[in-house]
Amino acid sequence: MNFFKTTLFLLLISASTAFGQQKLGYNLKKGDQFNLTQKSLQTIKQSITGMEIELVNDIYAEFLLTVVEVNKDSYMIEFEFTNFAYEMRSDTMGPMLSVDTSSEEYDENDVTQTIFRGLLNVPMTFEMLKTGRIIDITGGDALIDNMLKKSGITDEMQLAAMRQGMEKEYGGQKIAAGFEQFTYIYPEGKKRKGDTWETEIDGDLKAQHVWTLESFNRNIANIVGTADIQMNIDSGTTKIQCEGTQTTQIVVDSAHGFITSYHSESTADGESFAEALGDEAIPTSITTITDYTINK
Repeated sequence: MNFFKTTLFLLLISASTAFGQQKLGYNLKKGDQFNLTQKSLQTIKQSITGMEIELVNDIYAEFLLTVVEVNKDSYMIEFEFTNFAYEMRSDTMGPMLSVDTSSEEYDENDVTQTIFRGLLNVPMTFEMLKTGRIIDITGGDALIDNMLKKSGITDEMQLAAMRQGMEKEYGGQKIAAGFEQFTYIYPEGKKRKGDTWETEIDGDLKAQHVWTLESFNRNIANIVGTADIQMNIDSGTTKIQCEGTQTTQIVVDSAHGFITSYHSESTADGESFAEALGDEAIPTSITTITDYTINK
């Protein structure tokens, strides 16, 4: 009798453990579509020869994701920008750049405005594992080609220089690394409430995330994360090297695994180097707030 009681007890414990675990990840179907909005506010503070300078990058973007193929371990997802706005401003110099592709009133002779309109409605495709890791991306060249075409510039040397700069900012791998911030959030195995796991993303922003499953039900899952980050940005004339931390709160739809909201905040400190100032290190701090939401 004791043997049967012990066996029953072990079976109950095993069942309780199994039912408490959840398989986290994406469960997408061909034809699924997601309209997302991104809002990012980045503030860069630098101390140059005793003068404090603050630079703000304010980004707003809308894009459409469509699942075009479902494989055993991955998905092929097509995406395109449907709207893009970007403002760069400084407390000392005022507005330095302002672009809004949704504006109906713009100067067609303004090369900057026309170039950014080339971002819109150009499909690219990436392959994403069910953990959210992006392993391949195609179509980045077509995006840059369209931006250059919209510029109206014909000088070959000028076009080559522009292409080189655009590849750093809008090349396929750069976009994929940006998307992984809100897609690569899942572990390989099952987890229960309170469990943790790790992921790592690369690129201009390197982040080693530790995620925690805060809650889970049939409708939503709440995931929180902390990360050590490294920022290595090279624009050609300026280099920034900073380290810091990031916190993230994510709400996902348990049915398909895609986010309904994503919010992250990060702070990083370090140095930057300007070509015009030679080897002089410029004390630099960067704070970034980023939100992704699904448009229903």
